[in-house]
Amino acid sequence: MERGFALGPRPHLPDDGLFPERTSGAGEPAAGGPAPAPAAASLRVAPNPARAGESARIAAPIAWAGAPVDIVDVSGRVVRRLTLIAGGAAGRAEADWDGRDERGRRIAAGVYHGRLTIGETSHAVTIVRLP
Repeated sequence: MERGFALGPRPHLPDDGLFPERTSGAGEPAAGGPAPAPAAASLRVAPNPARAGESARIAAPIAWAGAPVDIVDVSGRVVRRLTLIAGGAAGRAEADWDGRDERGRRIAAGVYHGRLTIGETSHAVTIVRLP
């Protein structure tokens, strides 16, 4: 199992304090990339599972805004690359995945992973796509 893997879907993204507002000093991103987040922080996705035609919103701490999130299938092939954008609810960075690959084709129903790597730390979340 990869380090930082988030197990189990969440039906919604609660305001549980895992996505703090950006602060000055150590919480600011370093030049050239997002800042490391607290150890308890992770990627979240909702709705999960997502039905065909429904976007899955991936949320992360605001400090990770601008970071790429790769959507990979179970074989490890990257099917789509998204970018986390600041301005989400409650100080989050978010990206919406519409269930399409880089060419705009609808992907098959199944299990996918949203994967983000910052420095030496990898974070991932399981995303289930339904027909």
